Amino acid sequence: MKLTYSILKLVIISSLLLATLLAQAQKKRGMSKWHYENFEYDATPEQETFVYSVKFPISIPFPLNYNETFLVNKNNILSSYLASFFTETIGYKYQKEVAIAYGLFQLGNFNDSYPSTQNIIDIKEQLLPYFNDTIWFEETLKAFTPIIKKSWKLLDPKTRDIYIEVFKHTQNYINTFDYIKEHQYLSENNVGFTSGKFRKAEAFIYRRIDNAQTGKGNWTQAWLIKIMKSIAKILNI
Repeated sequence: MKLTYSILKLVIISSLLLATLLAQAQKKRGMSKWHYENFEYDATPEQETFVYSVKFPISIPFPLNYNETFLVNKNNILSSYLASFFTETIGYKYQKEVAIAYGLFQLGNFNDSYPSTQNIIDIKEQLLPYFNDTIWFEETLKAFTPIIKKSWKLLDPKTRDIYIEVFKHTQNYINTFDYIKEHQYLSENNVGFTSGKFRKAEAFIYRRIDNAQTGKGNWTQAWLIKIMKSIAKILNI
């Protein structure tokens, strides 16, 4: 009886210790409890190892007034992003809309305590003027290329196929882009970018070019065609 009690006690203590270690790992990598548990459920061992060990490239040309929260927690934020990149599409039964919105663009799943959602929103707002600059984007893409290549290889085939479909659709959208026609359509159509499984990807491109039209960036159709070819080469697609 005493032996059984001792074994049960040991199991409980071990479970509590494991839960504590997992909670610490979760906090260190900047994920919410919901995000962490779903990633752990769907990720492969190789994806887990990569997500928990990846480091933010030191050669990114950060602006001087960049958000302090990001600079301190950039590795956590990168891990959180890659967790969604790997498994968000799986968790939602391979829906293309989810793959774009959450797997690629990270429009949700921010840590509910550290860093806060508001901090992430602030980071995005501060980053936008620099992100809209083609030189900054090219330097950032170059710095991230090793991480992009590695994470692309670690994707499950079905998720990768969806990302390829999104990429090719976006590439075709760029090749045939007509700013005047698109601008007029959005002005007259209340649905706008909310309709269609690829519209969030199209919206991303349109807004970058629209920003250039108003002096908030310098993305052009010609530059986008060039950069998409560079990305296709990186991904070997």
